[in-house]
Amino acid sequence: MWDFMYKRLLIFALILTSFSSYSKTHLIPTATVYVDGAGMGIQPGDTILLEAGLKTYLITFINHNGKVEVSNNNFSYGIVTYNCTYFRLTGSGDPDFFYGITITASNGSSNGLSLDEFSSDFEIDHIEVYNTGFAGIMSKTDPRCDSLSSRGIFTQYNSIFHDNYVHKTGGEGFYIGHSYYAGYKKVCGNDTLTLYPHDLINVKVYNNIIDSTGYDGIQMGCVIEGCEVYNNVITNAGITDNALGLYYGMSGIVMGGGTSGSCYNNLIYDGYGTGISIFGLGDMWIFNNVILDAGRNSRLVPGPPDNHHPYGIFCDDRTTIAGSSFNLINNTIINPRDIAIRFWSLQSANNRMYNNLILNPGVKNWDFNRSMIDVTTPSMVLADTLSAGNYFDSTEYQADSNIYFLNIAERNFHLMPGAPNIDQGIVLDSILNMSFDFDYKTRPMGRSTDAGAFEFSSLPELVMISPADTALCEGLRYQLTLDSIFPEDVYTYQWFLNDSVIPGRDGAVLFIDTLTVDHEGIYKLSFSNGFTEAYSNEAVLNVIQKPNVWAGKDTTICINYTGLSLLAEAENFTHFFWSTNGDGIFESDTTLQSFYFPGEEDKINGTVVLSAAAFAETSCDSAKSELTLTLDACTGIENLNQQIRVYPNPTGDLLTIDSGNDPVLSLKLTDLKGSIILEKSLNHHLETINIREFDSGIYILLLLFRNKTEVRKVIKQ
Repeated sequence: MWDFMYKRLLIFALILTSFSSYSKTHLIPTATVYVDGAGMGIQPGDTILLEAGLKTYLITFINHNGKVEVSNNNFSYGIVTYNCTYFRLTGSGDPDFFYGITITASNGSSNGLSLDEFSSDFEIDHIEVYNTGFAGIMSKTDPRCDSLSSRGIFTQYNSIFHDNYVHKTGGEGFYIGHSYYAGYKKVCGNDTLTLYPHDLINVKVYNNIIDSTGYDGIQMGCVIEGCEVYNNVITNAGITDNALGLYYGMSGIVMGGGTSGSCYNNLIYDGYGTGISIFGLGDMWIFNNVILDAGRNSRLVPGPPDNHHPYGIFCDDRTTIAGSSFNLINNTIINPRDIAIRFWSLQSANNRMYNNLILNPGVKNWDFNRSMIDVTTPSMVLADTLSAGNYFDSTEYQADSNIYFLNIAERNFHLMPGAPNIDQGIVLDSILNMSFDFDYKTRPMGRSTDAGAFEFSSLPELVMISPADTALCEGLRYQLTLDSIFPEDVYTYQWFLNDSVIPGRDGAVLFIDTLTVDHEGIYKLSFSNGFTEAYSNEAVLNVIQKPNVWAGKDTTICINYTGLSLLAEAENFTHFFWSTNGDGIFESDTTLQSFYFPGEEDKINGTVVLSAAAFAETSCDSAKSELTLTLDACTGIENLNQQIRVYPNPTGDLLTIDSGNDPVLSLKLTDLKGSIILEKSLNHHLETINIREFDSGIYILLLLFRNKTEVRKVIKQ
């Protein structure tokens, strides 16, 4: 039958405060993809039936475009589900509202959200429930005379409750499963039968905030397997603080009859009754919980008529399986009104009481040791327990001044440096799932496990990063590594460059895939345990830029000319070299400025490639640039650059050179044999030379610019 989703889903919800006097039933077929409530005439109080579907296609009920408010002051529920499976009810539909669905149901016996009548396999999250007559969230199917909901016939599976806010309830905050696992009497016709409530398997209650509940904050019952209650904050549980509260319970958390599982990493404070009550089957793990001021708010008296004894943790034998065990480990219990841990189970065996931190129980003057952990039952028989690593202190409790915690007033129970309970516990390597603390940080961190829920993550005296000093080429990969190995769930890290935070670099290793000059500087790593901070050594990185070089523009000269004046540009280099693919020679092959003398093969080939190479001082890559020199017969030389004017040409005496915006660095005038007739340094745009004394004929004018050489033919009359 589990291959199908459910036979029908029945939801009653009264939106806001209006309701219809005549409720109707509406059927939504499986083929429907959109429902128009107004078009179907759906009114508050109506019943909506959804046809069966496959369980692999879950139904999600979610708020949309704002918060949904459900209020019902007339019925026994705000929202109720009957025989519903494979669905999710979530208030996560609008990012502006963490709790996108709110439910109130103030009728005297009403539950806010009631998951009834064989409902199973669901998830409830991001819901706010408050001002309820009874429970905030109820989830169980009561035994019936037809036995269909009895143990062995019906089982509730996979019930998940997380990220909800439940407060100001008349009864329990969460009421999950039945209270009477051992059975209870019910009149069925003419007979009185003992009925046994159904089992629950795989129930998780986590990340919820519960405040000001009339009775227990969270009550679990009949969860025979897979029960987990964790990461909840529970305050002011049991505010009824009267005889009814004593009868129904005023605990922060109840791991009730028929339950087996784990209760961990919960914060419980300012309750009117016991912090955690345990009435389950056994094989239960109660660890890393913080319980503050259990029962201190109550006005009930320890003697008659109330006989109110609020403990930090209490356990007895209501449904214990013989030979099973209860394990109370690494809990922090501060200032309970009565005994910190009272253990009255004789059916169980090998019960562990390890590494608990207990401060100032209210009955410390009665018997110091028993006020901390009391394993003597009312029959004066000692329970079978193993005790080690617990730390007791009866010093008067001070919220604003203590040697244990950073700030109790702000509910910061992280340990102060030097707290007496550090390293006072025993190492629990042999016990599964005991390797983390309240913050889910690895334990132990020191010589041994700390007593209590929090492990002190002391900062090491010296942390080194390496390599300390490095010179690397631009473009390479750079890595800095923390020399010591620390769990990243214990410390937080932040890398700095030149005392500025490097965004997004918060791991124990720093990678830079491609270095640039912007990465040059002093690196260091900060590491924090959440309340103190320290720094590593400094690592200096020098980024060596790759050389850049430019040989110059391609140039044409006359074949009879002596050669080409060269002026390369280069940077980020330590040495330089000219080379050629021809047979010419350089005036200097190791300087930027040089002169190339073409060889005979160069002249035969008509072109030659001149290469300029620049090298850095390390293994960084060299840079290379080439220019092509063309050797022309110069039977006629055209003005390759029209911005350069040489006039008048031909001329008998004066010759003017106008280079426009580009200054001429120098000029040479040669005859056709390559002999230099005139050579002059200029570095300006306009120059006039006198060639009156030169013989008539054809001359070659060589103009040297910063990045080029220009050649012109001059005719002397």
